[in-house]
Amino acid sequence: MKKDLIMIDGLPSAGKTELDSLTDPIDSDKLLHDVRSLVERSRLRLAQSVNSELVLLYWRIGRSIREVIITEDRADYGKRVV
Repeated sequence: MKKDLIMIDGLPSAGKTELDSLTDPIDSDKLLHDVRSLVERSRLRLAQSVNSELVLLYWRIGRSIREVIITEDRADYGKRVV
């Protein structure tokens, strides 16, 4: 049996109204788990972004140093390995 969809806040709901959600028991353990999962995923994405930016930064610094050393005549040290 198919339920009619009710629009709540512009989104379709499977037959529930705002009053139904007030009488539903709150599963605080599930809520806590869901919030922790959201925070953990956000932290992971943030760490990955920061790591990517740091790798690009270090690569650009190395490239800049290499370009300066190659284009300019520098001191003679470092031409041979002892």
